[in-house]
Amino acid sequence: MSLSLGRGMNWLWLFPAIGAAMLLGAIAIAVTQQRFRTHALHAQGLVVDHSFSRSDDSSSGGTYCPIVRFTAADGQQIEFAGGVCSQPRAENVGDTVAVLYRGDDPHDARIDSFLTRWLAVMVVGGLGSVFLAIGLLAVVPGLRGRRIAADLRATGVAVQADVVEVARDSSIKVNGRSPWRIHAQWRDPASGKIHLFRSDMLWFDPSDYVGEHISVLIRPGKPKRYWVDTRFLSELA
Repeated sequence: MSLSLGRGMNWLWLFPAIGAAMLLGAIAIAVTQQRFRTHALHAQGLVVDHSFSRSDDSSSGGTYCPIVRFTAADGQQIEFAGGVCSQPRAENVGDTVAVLYRGDDPHDARIDSFLTRWLAVMVVGGLGSVFLAIGLLAVVPGLRGRRIAADLRATGVAVQADVVEVARDSSIKVNGRSPWRIHAQWRDPASGKIHLFRSDMLWFDPSDYVGEHISVLIRPGKPKRYWVDTRFLSELA
């Protein structure tokens, strides 16, 4: 089977690159959170109010962030806004919450909760995983196709296949465009079987440059491992 990214598709590498960067970012956030917890002091806080943040989406209204007051070890009364805002309110005025804060800077404080510790990690890591998965699904088959093509160029046997048609592959769309493929067939003189071939993705219509026959490199004894030789098209650029 012939498969590769095709010319002009190297931008697909952005997906796994962005995904990997976001996963590294999630790890960095988790490490920073753990370092803060290791050195932080503990206190009991009281929810005294909520700040309201209006959303651009008028249908949702906005979110409420708890305002927490606690007494630091040096006796200071500290108020801070919780880092996780929600709709509806997650805490009510008068609720007590666990607080972590830096001993040398009590104003650097946060609510000690699961969401405070892990929400950013889960969001960034989750998005990173999605980008990485999409990128690998797009790129890995292309890399495999390139290895197969390189192997067949070195060791494959060339056969002349009959061109059946040049058509768009509507199963693939990138920015609303579908690539072109050259479809061909070849009868194996040894077995009498007809084998069907299709080219890699082409991002222009090659119809004017394709004749009745096209060279296909196959693995001896395994015609299903093939590569449609479209190198003549690159010479047109």
